[in-house]
Amino acid sequence: MWLLATNTLAFVHVMNPEDYKFAILSHTWGDEEVSFQDMSDLDRARKKSGFQKIDKTCEIAQRRELQYAWIDTCCIDKTSSAELSEAINSMYRWYQLSEVCFTYLVDFQDDTTGVVNDFDKCRWFSRGWTLQELIAPRNEEFYSCTWQLIGDKVSLAPMLASAAGIDTKVLLGETRLSKIPVAVKMSWAAKRKTTRVEDAAYCLLGIFDINMPMLYGEGHKAFYRLQQMILQETHDLSLFAWEQAPDSNRRYRGIFADAPAEFSEITTSFDRHVRPRIQDTVLTSRGLEMETIIGSFRGTGTIIIPLTQSPNPQAIQIQRIGTSFVRRHPEAIDNFEHSWERKVKKIHIRTLVSPEEDEELSTKQDPGVSLEFVLPKEWSKQITNCGPSWAWDSYEECFVTQFPNQYVGYVEFAITSYMFSPPLETNFLALFCHHRQKWTDASEYPLEITLTSGKWVDKIKSWLIEKQKEIESTMLSPHDLYMFEDSPFSGESHVNRASTNENSMLLRFPDYGRYPDYGSSETPAKAPIENTKSEISVTWKPGGELEDHRLVIEIVQEDMGLLESMGNSLMRRYAEYM
Repeated sequence: MWLLATNTLAFVHVMNPEDYKFAILSHTWGDEEVSFQDMSDLDRARKKSGFQKIDKTCEIAQRRELQYAWIDTCCIDKTSSAELSEAINSMYRWYQLSEVCFTYLVDFQDDTTGVVNDFDKCRWFSRGWTLQELIAPRNEEFYSCTWQLIGDKVSLAPMLASAAGIDTKVLLGETRLSKIPVAVKMSWAAKRKTTRVEDAAYCLLGIFDINMPMLYGEGHKAFYRLQQMILQETHDLSLFAWEQAPDSNRRYRGIFADAPAEFSEITTSFDRHVRPRIQDTVLTSRGLEMETIIGSFRGTGTIIIPLTQSPNPQAIQIQRIGTSFVRRHPEAIDNFEHSWERKVKKIHIRTLVSPEEDEELSTKQDPGVSLEFVLPKEWSKQITNCGPSWAWDSYEECFVTQFPNQYVGYVEFAITSYMFSPPLETNFLALFCHHRQKWTDASEYPLEITLTSGKWVDKIKSWLIEKQKEIESTMLSPHDLYMFEDSPFSGESHVNRASTNENSMLLRFPDYGRYPDYGSSETPAKAPIENTKSEISVTWKPGGELEDHRLVIEIVQEDMGLLESMGNSLMRRYAEYM
């Protein structure tokens, strides 16, 4: 660190600035600022208009018996990238260590009446770098354009708080920055500007107690890097509480904000609740991997990440895209006022979604296929196997489709009735083939459902798994449908073209009684549950916009009296057998 001797204007290099008492200047840069190199020739330096700030800073510091001063224009050798990086990473600490900070407001006119007018209109309150210069100093004095003392941080605290949007307790050092939610600290910088894009991130390093290398030329990536490091250091989910501008038409975004401006609507309300925190995060090729609480509203397709731990939490919505998530409705932070299921889950969420990707997702996004079981209270279900495994989300009980034109999935499940002793369990397999040639309304998608039980379960499953391995994917194209012709049923299965849509190629197996049975987008597939007077049906329910399609698996009890009678008969037979 270079300090300037206030009596000689000579530089002194110090290794431990905490061992020195020095004044520091805060100001906005103008034309003809004096550089580190300029100070080697004081006669030349004095000819620049910016020299008067150096001169007045040293003059006032000497009156305070301070031998040293630090001024950012001339005390950093900006030709050295290493020195510049060190200075930027250390600057917040240097302002903290100063005995006093002189803040020069070049556009604040002297007020002879003693009333401070238009204080918040000063350019100093709109610049990115001056944010830390307001918060960090223990003692700070404000001077007008003619270097007349306006007041200090304590006497001006209410006006400073109003102009900067920062709580007075923070300004006066009564509240530690580590106790303030990340989103609130970001909001302090939302309306501030920097000359270089990268400085929007670099000027916040001290506020978040982050160190990172300077890479001028990286543009907006600097702010993404900052957010990643903040998340690793704090695990504070309020980092995700940004909102894109109302005039933006982007539908999907990554988890990170583009700029501090997207935190402009944040208020200190985030401080009212204990904030949930995540465990370690890892940046992977699929996005940010993190384990956190997520919530869902069954049957709606809505997944949320709560940002507060209140009963009706502030939260953001996310949307599953393949095996990762993206942020949905990035223009809003939602307050959820309904009951919702919550669970700790490890997810991968994209950090960024480009405008081009957003356009593609907005026009081609295809919902998944979720399972919904409708069972009487005496019955239970257990999902034992699903395929393809890569597309199955066990938490949501949903298949991920990833935009294939055709795909095949299956779910193997066991249905148990506790009306019998011992309980009666039946295994089923529901196989569905989904085909589409163009992006159309979800209700127009042709679909075939095959429901089977007994000996056919293992046959169909083993055959399908083997075929999926052969083509290494379940995302089929029309010429891949030959796979269905080689079936475990002696060549009796075949591919039919539905009469309603000549482009629909649907899977059919031979009909052996009701094993298996077929359904479509209009007709449920049904099968009896052996030894009961009940049957099970699987129905396709097309989803709405951004909602999953559903396979509704329902048990229909035809006659409870006959069912109970049959149950009693089975129990008697069981007793006789034992």
